[in-house]
Amino acid sequence: MKKFMIALLVVSMFVVNDSTACATSYLGTGDNVDSGGHLDWDYNTTYYSQTVWGMNLWNHYKSGVIREDSLSVIQDLFVTDINSATAGYYGYRDKDNATIYFNIYGMSSLSANAKKSVAAHELGHALGLGHNPSNTNAVMTGAAYFPTVLVQDDKDSYDAAAALY
Repeated sequence: MKKFMIALLVVSMFVVNDSTACATSYLGTGDNVDSGGHLDWDYNTTYYSQTVWGMNLWNHYKSGVIREDSLSVIQDLFVTDINSATAGYYGYRDKDNATIYFNIYGMSSLSANAKKSVAAHELGHALGLGHNPSNTNAVMTGAAYFPTVLVQDDKDSYDAAAALY
């Protein structure tokens, strides 16, 4: 019995230490990734270059997942604009309609880097990531801090979401 308790203590110490060494993952309510593990997007947006930048940011971590739509693939996501003074946000993803909406009214006042951050953030939702309320340096932070570099929390969340594709 004593050897069993010592072995259990050693195993539980390993599990606790192992789990605290990892960053936290935050998953959203679903993704727009197709059954082949790709997110192919088409657009009619003022923020095309920012969306390409966000695509490249995520693809630098996991190459080739997010792709612009082409004639040979079916579109998984559409990126477009709205213009609403009452909406109170910069952008959002409508999962059911597989659409990212950028709010021109809010986005027009942002810096170039902040616009890139919004695009990367919304693409993160399309990948299946949720808001990260505890790390303002994360692209997926729920607050308006506009980070432009993926931190470990973003990567761990992406890995967890990708395991569900």
